Amino acid sequence: MLASNPQCSGIVINTELMALAPVALFVYCRPDHSLKTLEALAKNQLADQTELYIFCDGAKEPSDARVAEVREVVRAFHWPGQKTVIEREQNMGLAQSIFSGVTQVLEEHANIIVVEDDIVTAPGFLQFHNNALAEYSSEPRVFAVSGYSHPIDHTELKDDTFLICWPSSWGWSTWSDAWKDFKLDERPLLERAYEGSTDRVHSMPERFRGMLKKQLEGAIDSWAIQWYAHIYMKDGLFLFPKRSLVENIGFDGSGRHSTNTGVFQQGNSLQHTPEVVKLPIVQNDKVRAAIDHFFVSMQSNPKPSLKQSLKKIWRNVFP
Repeated sequence: MLASNPQCSGIVINTELMALAPVALFVYCRPDHSLKTLEALAKNQLADQTELYIFCDGAKEPSDARVAEVREVVRAFHWPGQKTVIEREQNMGLAQSIFSGVTQVLEEHANIIVVEDDIVTAPGFLQFHNNALAEYSSEPRVFAVSGYSHPIDHTELKDDTFLICWPSSWGWSTWSDAWKDFKLDERPLLERAYEGSTDRVHSMPERFRGMLKKQLEGAIDSWAIQWYAHIYMKDGLFLFPKRSLVENIGFDGSGRHSTNTGVFQQGNSLQHTPEVVKLPIVQNDKVRAAIDHFFVSMQSNPKPSLKQSLKKIWRNVFP
């Protein structure tokens, strides 16, 4: 049985007093990365009032000692708030592990913050997510909040946040109402999303459309592209911070989908929490165009070390 949320006290959230969102951390076989992720989370301003659920996927091979090392790390780590460790007996794989873990937590909580074992967060990460979850809880078109922001020029963006029509899987959050109808392997919906991805008001970028096609063909198994397709068919939006509150440390070849590059990095050096205000519930087309340009530029003029790795890199950005 999952425990109830701790109550917010001593920290001012932008809306009325509310229960803080629990954090679900997903780990597998990278003990060093998992420890760095935990250490950064523990330094967050709301860590002592935040419940932490750690989902440990099972080993693919019994001989993989790294899985046992990760479990030792997370068991021993002192979390300032309440901590629950869930150890899977069998290997579920990333897609099923995240889907089942998020679903389990949201059966007991109104919202959730999701972090994987290669995400290092800034000190204001938890407060930003809680502010955003509170501010947009009654907006049915806003499905999730991202802690990551792409390395583009935001100098003309007045507000600290913006809305666009695709998500990020690096340190994100959502609500139980937004997640409740989402299912994995819902092929008819995925087919409708793919078929309608070029003629809707907000057309699906080709990089997502290509991933969706691979999902339908069985070439990949991605929870995130399915989550995106689910929300795409509902004309959903996602809230992003202007400056990134996370850094992905998995681009060192250690992860299943990782490669060694820093092309997506913006760092997480923010020492203040981005201000969350209610924006008009429409996509920021200028920011979307800037992010599109970033990906087009990366693909047309990649660094030499990336020429053979772009597909792997993108799968890490949106696994």
